[in-house]
Amino acid sequence: MKGIIKFYKKKQGYGFVTAEDNKDYYFHISDVEEQDKLKIQNGQTIMFVPFETRRGISAKGISISTENEIKNVDDYLPKIEEKNKIVDTAKLEIFCVYICIIINLLLFFSSHSSNLVLLLSVLLILTLISFLFIRHNQKK
Repeated sequence: MKGIIKFYKKKQGYGFVTAEDNKDYYFHISDVEEQDKLKIQNGQTIMFVPFETRRGISAKGISISTENEIKNVDDYLPKIEEKNKIVDTAKLEIFCVYICIIINLLLFFSSHSSNLVLLLSVLLILTLISFLFIRHNQKK
């Protein structure tokens, strides 16, 4: 995607890019291609790959654009997909932990009802097994 550097603080190493879609994208100097890091300045036309983070939208793979240069987004897709998998897995892990806590609390307060205890025990075991399965697949 093409954009213009709207604001850049060199000392802090971050800034914002206004893109063709009229949205502002955050960027950090670490997201700028190595050969262009010293050339970045306000008002400069750049090429970048938009990236969705948990804090909002940001620009990755930033390079100073020339009229003949086109950024290949496919080069960055594996990195973007890997980061999205990590975020999704973290959300799922938190969800599984909450489910386990809720089930344990229900078991604690309903210990006098044997059918409910059996059902909740099975749910707890299934939740833990799915959690372990997810962790195992994540490591592959």
